[in-house]
Amino acid sequence: MKKTIYKPLGFVFLGLAILGILLPILPGTPFLLLSAWFFARSSERWHQWLLKSQLFGPLIGNWEANRCISRRTKAVPCLVWYLPAAARSCSG
Repeated sequence: MKKTIYKPLGFVFLGLAILGILLPILPGTPFLLLSAWFFARSSERWHQWLLKSQLFGPLIGNWEANRCISRRTKAVPCLVWYLPAAARSCSG
């Protein structure tokens, strides 16, 4: 029963995570971690795919090993948000 519910939820949250990468108003990391959680409980194949992914693997592996998100992972979105805002305010 869990597999029939958890696996589709894993795909839903993976889709939201990908949207979060593309859209600055939607956070991608929480959805990615939820996706990994659901796949870990429903599909070893998809969970391993996430862990081996160059884009998602390091973040999920770090979370599963240390229960933390690296400073770099936190800093990049902040820079993406604040640098354009600072440039707009300086330009007048």
